[in-house]
Amino acid sequence: MFIESQSLNDLSLVYDFTDLKDKVKTWVDDNWDHAFLVNSQDSELISGLGSASLVRLYEFQNENPSCEVMSRVLYEKTVELCDLAPAKVRLWESVNQYAEYFGA
Repeated sequence: MFIESQSLNDLSLVYDFTDLKDKVKTWVDDNWDHAFLVNSQDSELISGLGSASLVRLYEFQNENPSCEVMSRVLYEKTVELCDLAPAKVRLWESVNQYAEYFGA
């Protein structure tokens, strides 16, 4: 995640990275970590996985859980959780491939 600003806060920071990490990491851990990421329209998969015990699902509304979509969702969640619009969010799909979302 990249942040930028024209000014600094009272502590001479754009945003405290400890607070940013705590809030965003907690959300990722609670929603995506060790969960099946699925498109909300994939009812057969949701039904099958949902009936298994100890299975966690995170449904992307009418979208496939691509790296591009995940970057956008993480950007939106950061705005919501931290009241901060990042300059961009970058998620790595592999060692050589990533997606970035810059916001609107």
